[in-house]
Amino acid sequence: MTVKEELDLVCIDSRHGGCAGEVMYRESTSGTRATAPRCDQHHAMAMERAEKRTRRCR
Repeated sequence: MTVKEELDLVCIDSRHGGCAGEVMYRESTSGTRATAPRCDQHHAMAMERAEKRTRRCR
C-alpha cells in the first residue's frame, strides 16, 4: 500500500459519525478474516460488540 492510499482511507462507519483516531485496514470481528478501513473509535466499538456476542453464545 502506498502512502497516498493510506491517506485516502475512509472509515467504513464514517456515515454514522463519531470517527476518531487513525483509519487503517483492520480484520473483521466476525471471524471471516476480511479487512476493511476502520478508525480507532469504531474498531473499539466493533470489538465491544463482538465480545458481547461471544459472551451470549457461551
